[in-house]
Amino acid sequence: MGLSMISGGFDIFWAAILAVLRDWRVALKIALLPALIAAAVYALDQYFWVLALDTGEDYRGFGTISVIVDVVMVGLVAGAWHRFALLGIAPAAVYPVIPLMTAVAYGIYWMAIGIFVGLMMVAGYMAVAFVAEFMNAFSFVISLDRFFQDISNPVTLFVLGTVFVYFLLRLGLGLPDLAVGLRHITIIASIRRTRPFRAKVIVLAVLVGIAQMPFFSYPELVGDAFFSGRPSQVAFHNMVSGLLRGVVTIFGASILTELYRATGGLPVEPDEKSGGGPLERQED
Repeated sequence: MGLSMISGGFDIFWAAILAVLRDWRVALKIALLPALIAAAVYALDQYFWVLALDTGEDYRGFGTISVIVDVVMVGLVAGAWHRFALLGIAPAAVYPVIPLMTAVAYGIYWMAIGIFVGLMMVAGYMAVAFVAEFMNAFSFVISLDRFFQDISNPVTLFVLGTVFVYFLLRLGLGLPDLAVGLRHITIIASIRRTRPFRAKVIVLAVLVGIAQMPFFSYPELVGDAFFSGRPSQVAFHNMVSGLLRGVVTIFGASILTELYRATGGLPVEPDEKSGGGPLERQED
């Protein structure tokens, strides 16, 4: 991996961070309301869960509602940022500007890629463990199992986060394409487009893995108060965690936007007839 590749990955990362910081007011308008709603749902769910534990009642939780809210929140925030960065469509008020069904489709697409990447990581872990066990390297298998079970370990968090982000970036160029209304980049096309950028994506994934650690380490930092404190404490910390997730989402969307640009997903002119959607373009 040459210095140019390292520099290229850092350049994409830095451009994404500066884009959000430069237009922080727009980012706030896009992310604040969806993140607040999602955080409130997480907080209420955990509040009633802890309350049920204290009283011995059976509590099934929000379950499906939380998943739906999470999917829509990601679609609204990330999709609206792509539209702002690529089409110049900025929100006039405190809510994202993106058709609801596009946001839902974006969230489902994002979740599907996430599940697929997660299954790939599990399969990879099982393959490594199987080979190690076949070679009678039982101590290695035990160490590997302990390593991945300790999710609160910063090193484990970094490794898992970096690997996940790498594959998400390689597979996910269709997300910004979907947000601006093109829908030309499939998962296979995304892999093909990012193939010349593999080294840059590795550097980018490592930088993202480092940067997101403080956000995802929040539950560990506050300790038992996040899971088993008083109901009000648990609700508060889950509210904070939900808002931090909104921050991660907006910066993650910016990083994906810059990679989309770097790989040939150039800005297109909005089509007034379609309410701000783009004109058609040919897939290379």
